[in-house]
Amino acid sequence: MNIAAEFEAAILDHQAGRLSDAERVYSNILAIKKDHKGALLHLGLIKHQMGQDLLAVDLIGQAIKASPKYAEAHYNLGTIQNSLGNLRMAAQSLRQAAIINKKHVGAIYNLAGVQSLLGEHDKAERNYKTAAKLAPNTPGIHINLAILLRNQKKLEEALKSVDKALRLDINFIDAHLIRGDILADLGRTKEALACYDTILKIEPKNSPALVNKAAALLDFGNYQEAIDNYDQVIKIKPNHLGLLTSKANGLVRMARFNEALDLYQFTLSIDPTHGQTIYNRSLCLLLKGRISAGLPGLEMRFENEDNIERWRRDNVPFWRKGESLSGPLFLRAEQGVGDHLLWSTQIPLLIEHGHDIIFECDPRLVEMLSRSFPKIKCISEGLKPLELPDNARQIGMASVPYFLENWEQKFKPQKRIFKTGLKKKFIAEIINRAAGRPIIGISWRSALLKLGPHKSMPLDYWREILENRDALFINRQYGETDIEIADAIKAFGADIYSFPRLDYMNDLDNLTSLIDSLDLVITTSNVTAHFSGGLGKKCWLALQKVPLWYWGAQGKTNKFYPSITIYRQNEPNNWSSLITEISTDLTTFLN
Repeated sequence: MNIAAEFEAAILDHQAGRLSDAERVYSNILAIKKDHKGALLHLGLIKHQMGQDLLAVDLIGQAIKASPKYAEAHYNLGTIQNSLGNLRMAAQSLRQAAIINKKHVGAIYNLAGVQSLLGEHDKAERNYKTAAKLAPNTPGIHINLAILLRNQKKLEEALKSVDKALRLDINFIDAHLIRGDILADLGRTKEALACYDTILKIEPKNSPALVNKAAALLDFGNYQEAIDNYDQVIKIKPNHLGLLTSKANGLVRMARFNEALDLYQFTLSIDPTHGQTIYNRSLCLLLKGRISAGLPGLEMRFENEDNIERWRRDNVPFWRKGESLSGPLFLRAEQGVGDHLLWSTQIPLLIEHGHDIIFECDPRLVEMLSRSFPKIKCISEGLKPLELPDNARQIGMASVPYFLENWEQKFKPQKRIFKTGLKKKFIAEIINRAAGRPIIGISWRSALLKLGPHKSMPLDYWREILENRDALFINRQYGETDIEIADAIKAFGADIYSFPRLDYMNDLDNLTSLIDSLDLVITTSNVTAHFSGGLGKKCWLALQKVPLWYWGAQGKTNKFYPSITIYRQNEPNNWSSLITEISTDLTTFLN
């Protein structure tokens, strides 16, 4: 037998799909030369194609034993181990292939994919970039790099990577889809919609494009069009739990709460355990004021909560509802500064129940909250937790109402819970500038990327309020505001004063002193509202039609902050009637 010729013929049979013929020849070769590395590898690949993976792994392992630097064998063993879910073993084999052949694109590319699955994102990024350099004209490499970068929140870099893929193949559907998702993450909703429309011109029934377009339309405020897109996909997949829940979420955004609840209930009739549906239904119930019905489902938020894995690694047992608590209670930080302030309102009730509290929060809040609640221990979020006794328990801070029996009846909000530091020199500065006029703090936007535009009331809408010269308005808005304020002063003749020396983003202790010196605060739903409410400061809160659940869907008052008066949009994204209402009340207040 001419082994080399027979092997080449078997390879051709293999490539042509004549697996039985190729298998027979590989086996004949191995009967003569049992350590023929090529025959061992390719017979192993045939066994893999036939679903005999254990035998495939054994044969390819023999090929590696016969030739330890056989890169193709290491590579193929790695891909099979990956398909079996043996990620560590797959990474080891693929890494070995890449070491043997530093230009083996397949090994480097697949190693990056495995490392991404293992959570080794930095290594995966390096290997995707190496693969992209070795094979710059392969769109799929650029796409997978873009997906990884997006998951790491490196959105601008991800966008550049996906654009490289589209330059190579302008009709690459997945590239347009991922580009749209990245643009949506960046808040560039119009551009995201254009990407989805490009796909739908080619494939009008492309389900992912319809679904992602619907989500972008919700972010853009085109609620009915979003619902119509969901309906198109639901016709194709009538019992798809995620689609039904997303449509219900859209109905909530339109304030069609009862329809949303009916749809959530229908979805749960298909699968009563579907966490996403249970959680979103709970938010709708809480928004409608049905607190006791909504609180249990709120616990399902941990299905999508990144923090939970970090909490588990801290090895503090979770407090179970109904369990007697004999040791410290570690309240874990959730979301951002506003939420940390909101849930700090529960500290007096927990102290009243005799609990020893450790409160994790944004580092910028530690000093103020420690001063306000001297009986508890405040620690900075992200730091290694204190050494805690075995009887300590932890929960997310938003779980407090659920864990405390009869919370609605027991929680009696205090008018003022935050304590400021010493009054600063700038307080006298604004009093002098006011010259006897009331001092009113204003804040008009939220920094949240997707919800922010719906919560924000642009300053150029404030004419009716800011034209009033019987008050001094103090800029309380964090971020870059100079251009907006200059425009408002020019357009309305407004008297707005900013403190150039005060860092509104980081100097939160001085910020509380500033808010505490004001006669009134007018703000949208952002951190200013939480500071004002916690300080017991008279605050007029301008809310979007469908706010976050703790503000409620109706009414002028709020359960957490007695000093806040709520002004609500009559319809989504329309601030005009709300502005007029505030302006009228402001005239009365000033008189």
